[in-house]
Amino acid sequence: MLLLCAYIVIGCYTLIVQVVGVREILVVFYGNELCLGIVFACWLIGVAIGARVAASMIERLRGLLASYGLLVLCLVLFFSGQIFAIRLLRIILQIAPGELLSLPGLFSGALATIAPLGFVVGIIFPVACRLLPGAHADQIGRLYIAEALGSTTGGLLLTFFLIKRYHAFQIAALSGSIVLFTTGILLLASKKKSRGFRLFILLLFLLGAGYGYIFGSSLADKLHTYSLNQRWRSMYPQIELIKSIDSPYENLALGFQADQYVLFTSGQLAAVFPDDYESGLSAHFFMSQHPNPRSILLVGGGAEGMIAEILKYPIYTLDYVELDPMLLTLLASYLPSAAQEALQDPRVSIIHTDGRYYVKQTPHRYDLVILNLPDPTTSMLNRFYTLEFFREVADILNPSGVMITEITSSLHLQQDAANYTGSVYKTLKTVFPYVLVTPGATHIYVAAVDPDVITFDLEILSRRYRERQIASDYFSEYHFQTLLQPEQTAFVHATLQQGFDIFRLNTDMQPITYFYNLLLWAQLSEDVPDRFSPSRTTRLFHTLNNLSLWWFFLPIVGLIIFRLGYVLLINLFRIKGDWQQQSSIRRFNCLWAIGTTGFAAMALELILIFAFQNMYGYIYQKAGLIVALFMIGLAVGAYRSHRKLSTVCHSEPQLSAWLIRCEMLIVLFAALLPLFLKGLASIHISAWIEAVFMILVVVAGLLTGVEFPIGSAFYLHNQQNLGKTAAMLEGADHLGACCGSLLSGVVFVPLLGITISCLLISAIKLSSLCFFVWSTRSVKTLF
Repeated sequence: MLLLCAYIVIGCYTLIVQVVGVREILVVFYGNELCLGIVFACWLIGVAIGARVAASMIERLRGLLASYGLLVLCLVLFFSGQIFAIRLLRIILQIAPGELLSLPGLFSGALATIAPLGFVVGIIFPVACRLLPGAHADQIGRLYIAEALGSTTGGLLLTFFLIKRYHAFQIAALSGSIVLFTTGILLLASKKKSRGFRLFILLLFLLGAGYGYIFGSSLADKLHTYSLNQRWRSMYPQIELIKSIDSPYENLALGFQADQYVLFTSGQLAAVFPDDYESGLSAHFFMSQHPNPRSILLVGGGAEGMIAEILKYPIYTLDYVELDPMLLTLLASYLPSAAQEALQDPRVSIIHTDGRYYVKQTPHRYDLVILNLPDPTTSMLNRFYTLEFFREVADILNPSGVMITEITSSLHLQQDAANYTGSVYKTLKTVFPYVLVTPGATHIYVAAVDPDVITFDLEILSRRYRERQIASDYFSEYHFQTLLQPEQTAFVHATLQQGFDIFRLNTDMQPITYFYNLLLWAQLSEDVPDRFSPSRTTRLFHTLNNLSLWWFFLPIVGLIIFRLGYVLLINLFRIKGDWQQQSSIRRFNCLWAIGTTGFAAMALELILIFAFQNMYGYIYQKAGLIVALFMIGLAVGAYRSHRKLSTVCHSEPQLSAWLIRCEMLIVLFAALLPLFLKGLASIHISAWIEAVFMILVVVAGLLTGVEFPIGSAFYLHNQQNLGKTAAMLEGADHLGACCGSLLSGVVFVPLLGITISCLLISAIKLSSLCFFVWSTRSVKTLF
């Protein structure tokens, strides 16, 4: 029981290690979704390799308890070192300030900093299994349940408590101290009393106390400040760092250069202020697109100066939606006086919630909706550029209302840039009959239902601006001529109209604009002979994009045919009593089932989070709740299997039958999930609809969690070695999860959409189901 409690703490700690590492590395690499998938993949690769190493040495390992303590000590020491190494990583890899990291560089950097901790975690699990009394499969299930409960606890603690109060080094010190003390108590309770062992226990307690001292003293703050300054110098050496804080949503950093403040969110440039020219240019152009705007909705940035410019107009209300309250807290002391006064204006309402959630829920109607948001570099941001969201915006506009959004693009609109810009244009055009697009490196999209409202006619825009008698030192009616040069405007319009039929719609279920953004990122981040030559990653993505759907299913079908044919030949020519060969086939089937279940678990979890964001808005606590509910389902499923294994006498055929049932349920769940999601998306938000969604999350976790203990028992029947069984299954589970994270987040969902992704997951699980069904039938039964 003491070991299980200690392992709950380890599960909690490893989840904290993962999340803190991901947050740190995203800042260093100006992270997008591709970076996120690679980071998780590197962690899972480390766990898989560690488990494989443990499988080869577990039986020769002596002093298991001391080995467990040493591994935990390494894990704690590595965590602090990991934070430091990640923050210095651009210096270590000699990456120039402002340079985007190529795919190979990103992978090698993440592998060097993230994988070592995963490697240690991969070894700890089988060692802990060996420490449990007896050699039964239910021991693996008990430890698996403890790990799931710990991960749930760690996610909730980090999301709702630790990140809000402490920086990374304080979190590392506090959690490390608890882990070391817990491990020391576990070792102290053992019967081993040698002098060296006692000294090692003393070392754990002393280090635990040392970590506790670091947490409570200024040393953690000094390490934090020093490493932050080094990271900042490696990224923006010409900018003075004023302040850097971690909010529950992102890293916020404020710098100062040439009499201007520069705001970065998770390493990406978010705002420069004071910049009266840019603020005035945007605000006055936006306001001129409506004949008489009275009610305004602004989603995203604007506190730095745009709101002050908009308030020069005789508007009634301006609702400003900003997700992160800490952003305004950080800026409060540095904003120009006019911007600070604008935020206090009685016409301005500051709403701290997700922009999409607000649009979906608000009863208000607006004359002008301004979406001042970053480009769709992630699936979370892409949901502000989808067909479903544009329809939601249209629903809150008055009959003559106008919607404005913008993305960074290209002056010349070559292939990838044209597809990227065109996907947003076609998606908007599907909702709004009238859409205008400005030329330039940044394309501003102006959309409306009424043809008499929006215009690029220079005389009309100039007249609207003059009639309002707005006093501005940085904008005049002549700026319209600069923004809307006739030749460039005609070129953009002609290009978008010419490619309209081949441009693809960007939807919640298929976020193609996000995929096109990944193509542009890949092109900019890798060295190419000239700017017109595609990079290796771009060529790979283009190849995938040009494939027919059946090519994605063909490898799965080929694998099933090859494997079933191989098993058939073995059965036809097997020697009577060749138990070892048959046992090898059953072990492979079990590992494949566990690996594909790990794949399905990670992929389905990502899809559910992605779907929830699209339907209900990105509510950070609820996204954390989704992860926690998935892990609870995982723990409940594992517990149910564990109870069944411990109370029912089970033979290998029974275990095989149980595994087949598990496989069938996962196949059906993955195949039917898109239907459930489409049904929920079509219903207006209500508490019970969200509850149904959360039930789907729990069910997904339960179905994936129930298989691991049964698979452990089945594998142990054919292996007769508890430690090696635990190591092999742990490795297969995490290797599958690695592939699920990388493929689902980077390729399947962006390129193929949620529906096809779920069908692919179902097909992959169908392969393991086929292997089990086929191997349990005799040749006589087949013929």
